[in-house]
Amino acid sequence: MKRLLKLLAFPDFRIIAGLAASALLIWLFGELTEEILERELLVRMDDLVLALLHLIRSPALTGVMIFVTDLGSPYIIAPGTILLVIFLLLSRRKSDAGFAGLVMAIGAILNTIVKISVQRARPYPPPGGPLVEAWGWSYPSGHALLATLFYFTVAYTMGRSVKRKHLRIAMAAAALLISGLISISRIYLGVHYPSDVLAGMTGGILWFTICLTAMRLYELKKKRKTGP
Repeated sequence: MKRLLKLLAFPDFRIIAGLAASALLIWLFGELTEEILERELLVRMDDLVLALLHLIRSPALTGVMIFVTDLGSPYIIAPGTILLVIFLLLSRRKSDAGFAGLVMAIGAILNTIVKISVQRARPYPPPGGPLVEAWGWSYPSGHALLATLFYFTVAYTMGRSVKRKHLRIAMAAAALLISGLISISRIYLGVHYPSDVLAGMTGGILWFTICLTAMRLYELKKKRKTGP
């Protein structure tokens, strides 16, 4: 505890921003969860959005959405994480490999814990039957949460070896876009409510921010030990 306080005595901007963002995201995730448990206004808005989406479905758009949603499936995320960790280890970036493994492994565990705790049923299938198979509880969206964690982690770890700032920004924007599209696809396909995917992305960004802040604290501590 004393070591943590010593590190926080002269924190850099990224640590302050990370702690502030984490606090805000914790509050937002808590508010979303409370709304779902108490079945307040947010739940009625979920039903309205799903009803509107039923009106714009088409075979072509459904095909696109199925392709997009597959980018966040466990069959992509799990092997992708393993390959990322192996690549980082072979590149002698042990800290980054540990970061990626920790983010994804504990993120998956936290997602499961929240699902079991809330136990929200999935939406009723759209007219004509379900568009894709889905199992387990609905809140939060595992696709949204884990896709956010995975693509953000890829952008961060790969971006650390890129010198040009605009390329790092482009990688971060691409990660946000992909995870956002995956989240939208879950709503379109009728396997999640909008609040499920909002909570999934919020939870993913929250856990990623916490890990990122912890990583920065670790690097700061290591730097002070080795000296200038």
